[in-house]
Amino acid sequence: MSESILMTSASRTTPRGMRIQTRLILGFGLLIAMMLIMVAVGFVSLTSVSNSNKRLIEEDWVKAEAANTLSSIALANGRRTVEILTAPDDAHRAKMRAEIVGARDAFVKAFKTLQDMVELPEARAQLKQAEEARGRYVTSQAKFNTLVDEGRLDEAAVELNQHTLRELNAVQTNVDALAQT
Repeated sequence: MSESILMTSASRTTPRGMRIQTRLILGFGLLIAMMLIMVAVGFVSLTSVSNSNKRLIEEDWVKAEAANTLSSIALANGRRTVEILTAPDDAHRAKMRAEIVGARDAFVKAFKTLQDMVELPEARAQLKQAEEARGRYVTSQAKFNTLVDEGRLDEAAVELNQHTLRELNAVQTNVDALAQT
């Protein structure tokens, strides 16, 4: 009789019409399915974070570093150009000019990096404005250097203040704006 009671209770269905075994199988199956969904969502999220980090390191950081290089070179060249005007002798002037020329390769390399990597139209416009200002700066600096070499320091000071430093400032302003985009 006890065996018939056990068999009767084992085959008994729940009030909803499902056997306990079926409900357990469905419950564990649902649990496993939810865990698989969580793993898939986690994997997608990690992939997204990985892609964001890659973009940050390989693109955004490189662009910011190039823009900051341009900005610091422009600032240093402004100081050096003023030093050329106020230099006590030709040797000091030659040293400042050599430092300006020495920084040119790093400037061109950083500028090329930005040209290759900048994509947004407003950023491209700022880069173009910086490039145009740099061209005007180079022309003005050459005129400034000629005036200094000829001993026409008053005219050189006017060129420096009215053109050379303004164009160099335009380069730096546009490059700094690029770093913010």
